[in-house]
Amino acid sequence: PKQIPSNCLLRGQGANLTTLKIDLGGSGNGFNIQGSQSAIDTSCFMVNAYKDSTKIVVFNAASFVVGDWIRICEQDVDLVTSSWAIGSVGQIARIENINGNTIQLASPLRMAYALNRQPFIKKLNMKRNVGIECLSIIRLDNTAPEQAANILFQFAENCWLNGIASTNCTFGHVVAESSSNLQIEKSYFHDGFEYGGGGRGYGVVLQFTSNECRVENNIFEHLRHSM
Repeated sequence: PKQIPSNCLLRGQGANLTTLKIDLGGSGNGFNIQGSQSAIDTSCFMVNAYKDSTKIVVFNAASFVVGDWIRICEQDVDLVTSSWAIGSVGQIARIENINGNTIQLASPLRMAYALNRQPFIKKLNMKRNVGIECLSIIRLDNTAPEQAANILFQFAENCWLNGIASTNCTFGHVVAESSSNLQIEKSYFHDGFEYGGGGRGYGVVLQFTSNECRVENNIFEHLRHSM
């Protein structure tokens, strides 16, 4: 799979003029825009946090600085209906200010976080400012049973797709995981190798706490789920 670094634009001459064919022998995403999640830079909430507030208070904010992206997590077993989604309820947010152990977020909380759910934050190392424009992607290899994407955004922010035509996928044409502020527009996603269970034949997938993304003015054809 092609790893695309931050601050990179991949632009063709048009979807009818520039075509990238992907054949990875039945395994792997076509393109990865992929950051990481810190295993050690975490802190638990000190007090309850409330919906629409922009502030949270944690026990130790020393590992975080202004501009960091964080993932807010909590115990959510009773809030999801599929085992694969456990741990995904929360929010991706950017830190706008820190005063002691009080962290101010750039976006308001979309839900409340009660201490009995043991909420905590994790630091994210985000890929950012990646664009893919004006080209066609044709996937030649079926990766089943692996859930591979033609384009994967994982721990990514401020990235975009514009003017893409994507043909054939196993899981999803575009998959976003733990990402924020993505824009996917003016593109054409069509056809999958399969359409059954296990995640087959999706257009655009926003999952695992992805938020504040805009998907508009696209065409979806012959897919199990467009979005």
